[in-house]
Amino acid sequence: MYEPTGMQNLGIFISTYESKLDSAKRASIPPNFRDVIAKLSVDGLLYAYPSILNECIEVCTPSRINNISVHIEGMEMFSRERDEIATAVLSTCYPVQLDKKGRIAIPEFLLDFAQISNNVSFVGKGEIFEIWNVDKFAQEYKRVRGLLKVIS
Repeated sequence: MYEPTGMQNLGIFISTYESKLDSAKRASIPPNFRDVIAKLSVDGLLYAYPSILNECIEVCTPSRINNISVHIEGMEMFSRERDEIATAVLSTCYPVQLDKKGRIAIPEFLLDFAQISNNVSFVGKGEIFEIWNVDKFAQEYKRVRGLLKVIS
């Protein structure tokens, strides 16, 4: 995939990169993503959870997960919607931390959810990035580009 060079740190996750899991189920975070993490996270702490909309893993900074929590707490206290969102995101949210080599260990339940066994795509989406099965992301990208052609 395309890898930009000489790009300044915008403070958001952009671009798409491919990588492989190692035998310990760790993924090496792309260098541009590590730059953003260094800017927005303390000690490389991130949070990973199953995406609500896609068959992938969403990863975000502590600030973003806090904003999600604040949003959920602002919903009607005993509403079904509040409970469902809290269950879908917060109950499966898992802290992951960059090691000295820029890798994160991905919990097995998240890999299973995203149907990832070896090759992964890191997909920048602003305040979050997603980790996809490479083939599934290629299909999703093609689907989304097709939709854009229809509506434009």
